[in-house]
Amino acid sequence: MQKDFQVIHIATSHTGGAGIAARRLNLQLNLLGVHSSFYALNRKSYSCELYEYKLKKRLHYSPLRVFATCLGVLTKRISFFSIYSSPGISLRSLKRLSSNKNTIYHIHNWFNIFSINQLGKLVKSGLPIVLTMHDQRLMTGGCHNSVNCRHFLVGCQSCPEFSSLLSCQIERNARKFIALFSSRNDTLSFIAPSKYMQKEAKKSLILRNQNVVFIPNIVPHDFLGKEFTRDRKAGKSEIVVGIANLDISDPLKGGDLINQLVKQIHENKLPIRVLFLVNFKNGNEKKFWSAIDCLLLPSRADNSPNVLHEAKILGIPVIATSVGGIPEMLVENFDISLDPSTVSTQTLLDAIGAIGAYENNPQIRKVASDEFSSYKDGWDSRLLGEYFKVLQSSIENRLKGRK
Repeated sequence: MQKDFQVIHIATSHTGGAGIAARRLNLQLNLLGVHSSFYALNRKSYSCELYEYKLKKRLHYSPLRVFATCLGVLTKRISFFSIYSSPGISLRSLKRLSSNKNTIYHIHNWFNIFSINQLGKLVKSGLPIVLTMHDQRLMTGGCHNSVNCRHFLVGCQSCPEFSSLLSCQIERNARKFIALFSSRNDTLSFIAPSKYMQKEAKKSLILRNQNVVFIPNIVPHDFLGKEFTRDRKAGKSEIVVGIANLDISDPLKGGDLINQLVKQIHENKLPIRVLFLVNFKNGNEKKFWSAIDCLLLPSRADNSPNVLHEAKILGIPVIATSVGGIPEMLVENFDISLDPSTVSTQTLLDAIGAIGAYENNPQIRKVASDEFSSYKDGWDSRLLGEYFKVLQSSIENRLKGRK
């Protein structure tokens, strides 16, 4: 594929699952000679790395952004919704980022960067756009993850969780998306990081007419360095459990279950130690991954967690609920899959005990290392080729539209 084009990646934040996945893809493209840049909203606490930049927030959008954020906090207590997306930048500012007539805008997370109306204008402009579905927001009326709700199949014509006032806004959002995506747009492409999300999109009223390509998130095979080794002594009695959630209290990620688990471990003085990745800052993530015996993901809804891919590359067993795209990555007889409807503190403790037996069995660890061999090359050439096909198609269709 020719590389005489530019890719501009957009995400709400440099951190978080979508931001990390986008930054890794951006770096990989640059290593391959592609002119690629990553942009996210400006946060003073973050220092940009190579090929990364900050988007300056428009001051006159600040009241809308504060309103959207506060409403998101309130509705999160009821369900996992993000009804209002405030504009963070203007479309004119976005287009100024381009220095190449063959520019592709790859949007990983548009929430509170664009309003729904702005997103509609961007799609209708005919610019080559790739949208990665890191959550279900594009197939609902604003729900980030629908969990067990299936109303998005018919376009969120009603919402079982909210009052009529908010429900009306959800229906309006859904109608806007239906109008925007009702017909195929040759310069618009969709990527799903999991087969689960790909299937959900095909079922939804909003996206069923669109071609959604499955391409997993990229994780460099040496993301912790080529000399990484696990600091584990065979036969030890204490089991070290890793929690990689950025927000350890998030109910979507099973934060309440994690809190109950930690409390019970302390009260009963169990030989289990819990480590949180958020406590390993300033480049010390390697210490976290080298110390843990297993990764715990008690999510109630999830897509394709970056940390699960990372655990696979490192050969670390995973205990996770069988939700979303998680089951696609679990290895039978090594990882442990839990039923989200029956998961409890006791089922988590039982699973942790079983992992301890796995880690002390060299034969099981040998089988696991063979299973994980496919991850060791990171993002393989086949998946990279699929991504280039998406980019090439968007550019070619854009050129056709110009003639």
